[in-house]
Amino acid sequence: MNYPAFPTTLTLPDYAGGSIVNLMASIASALGVAHWPYAPLRLLDVVRLGRRRNILLLVVDGLGYRYLCDAHPRSTLRQYLQGSMTSVFPSTTATAITALMTGLAPRQHGLTGWHIYFEEIGAVGAVLPFRLRATDERLAQFGLQPATVFPYPSFFDRVPVQTFVVSPASIVHSEFNTAHSGRAQRTATDRWSSSSKPSSSPCARRASASWSTPTIPSSTPLPTNMASVRATARRCCGASMTV
Repeated sequence: MNYPAFPTTLTLPDYAGGSIVNLMASIASALGVAHWPYAPLRLLDVVRLGRRRNILLLVVDGLGYRYLCDAHPRSTLRQYLQGSMTSVFPSTTATAITALMTGLAPRQHGLTGWHIYFEEIGAVGAVLPFRLRATDERLAQFGLQPATVFPYPSFFDRVPVQTFVVSPASIVHSEFNTAHSGRAQRTATDRWSSSSKPSSSPCARRASASWSTPTIPSSTPLPTNMASVRATARRCCGASMTV
């Protein structure tokens, strides 16, 4: 297998309008939030997005722009591709997921990686499962509370609509996910297409975020038609979901 050459230049986050924090700013603006700490994403028409009754944000960890273009040129995701954007720095799962669930860059939310040294307990912890790295014991057992580690507001608490978060069953009710989901209704799933449908009014406007952590192998098929994407969206967020 021929692997692509390692890039010789460093791609920096474009917080002025080209990163995932700007994506969240666009979604917030489309949902009626007047002021946000970052500019909207240049790729998105916020006015057009705001006309949609529902918004679904699907996060696939490890699925990059080049991989999508090269490995899955006929997939539905590739066909609807609008362009590329930057992540955050450092671009680790824990750092980027936190940015997506708060709309804040790492300099605001402070989580720079999966493993972080917590001075309060003198140990290294895994942030997403909220456990000690060495023994896998819960950090709360040592007096470290989520409110201390995550003192910032959730994205879902700042938008004036009903929201849902769909996550793997193993983490859906973890301390991290609970804190960052805010008042959003959390739904567990182990398959992208098997999410249960939360009860809600069919007339209410909704926003949903779904994320998963496994790395995507080159043989993994991506959706080949919009029907499968829409079907999953409806299961997550109710009838007549528009994506």
